[in-house]
Amino acid sequence: DIEFGYGAEADRFADEAREFFRRNWTPELRERRHYAWEGYDPEFWKRLAGAGFLYPAWPRVYGGQERGRTEMEALAAVFFEFGCTRHPIDTTGMVAASLMRFGQEDLKQEVLGRFARGEAISSLGYSEPGSGSDVADAQTRAVWDRDGWVINGQKMFTSGANLGDYVFLLARTDPEAEKHKGLTLFLVPLEMPGVEVRPFETLSDEKTNATYYSNVRLPDRYRVGEANDGWTVLTYALELEHGKGVILEQREMLRGAVEWARSTDAAGQCPFERESVRMRLARAAVHTEVADAINRAALYASTEGVGDGAIGPMAKFFSTDRFIEDAADLMDLCAPDSLLRGRYGGGDSGAAAVEFGYRLSTATSIYGGTSEIMKSIVAQGSLGMPRSRS
Repeated sequence: DIEFGYGAEADRFADEAREFFRRNWTPELRERRHYAWEGYDPEFWKRLAGAGFLYPAWPRVYGGQERGRTEMEALAAVFFEFGCTRHPIDTTGMVAASLMRFGQEDLKQEVLGRFARGEAISSLGYSEPGSGSDVADAQTRAVWDRDGWVINGQKMFTSGANLGDYVFLLARTDPEAEKHKGLTLFLVPLEMPGVEVRPFETLSDEKTNATYYSNVRLPDRYRVGEANDGWTVLTYALELEHGKGVILEQREMLRGAVEWARSTDAAGQCPFERESVRMRLARAAVHTEVADAINRAALYASTEGVGDGAIGPMAKFFSTDRFIEDAADLMDLCAPDSLLRGRYGGGDSGAAAVEFGYRLSTATSIYGGTSEIMKSIVAQGSLGMPRSRS
């Protein structure tokens, strides 16, 4: 009696979204599609919001429909099918959830409506040049000065800041406190004087940014949570990120590899006829199916409130680890055709889909929590081992 689908209600919601995309996903949007933030289109975001496909899981009071996790998973698959990025949606949604729980009322009134209508997006300002995943070691300073805060410092990997409206910024407000104390979170409008954004390219064609804050004067209403209690807010926000595999990306790469293998080259040879080729494709296929099964088990555990809390990180680690392994193997298998540059979003032919998957795979071990952090959570939560992360 195990159910591997998302259910009839989720399927209906996905069909509604699919019909919306068929009517609104223009050739121009498809041509500019991108896996990451570069696929963001402000006008299309407003259409998504108007149709109810931007933040449908939100509470109704903030403009949502209170859709469940299974419906959101089904919706995400439709976005992937058409090649529409979810990076700005997922990141802004995480920031919005933190505002709903910890934000001051006037900040909620100012910002959440803009998010819900598709008029604004937010990036994350956690990592710094001297503290990547160890975000609690943040050295960016926020000092109280008469009627507000003065912020000075630098952040790295502030993806989306070159396109967005806000950054969810972690700053140290008490340098004398212990490492995880004395931190405060702020929602900083990127248009504030003293904010500078410098984009740079990455291997997967994704622009990310270094952001600089020089005497940025910020009113106290932009503080999220209590002063010096930013770790509480940050822990909540990070938990929203953890525990999701990259199944759609794995399947797309596998689809491209199988398509390549079934084609016939100029010499009339079909790679799929060779047992060694089928074996390598089968190994990647098994990894993808197992990752999908663990991911669905994690979704069930989260929805029903069962389990030890480690299955989400387990799903995320297994999926990204096998994605990296299979991407390297399939890139080699499809060579030299895999030198063809691929793009995101259903339909890249054959080896080009493998090439894109190869470039993307490494970054997935960092998205939503590094593999080292995921392993630490699994060891502690499922195996009863001592806590190993700082």
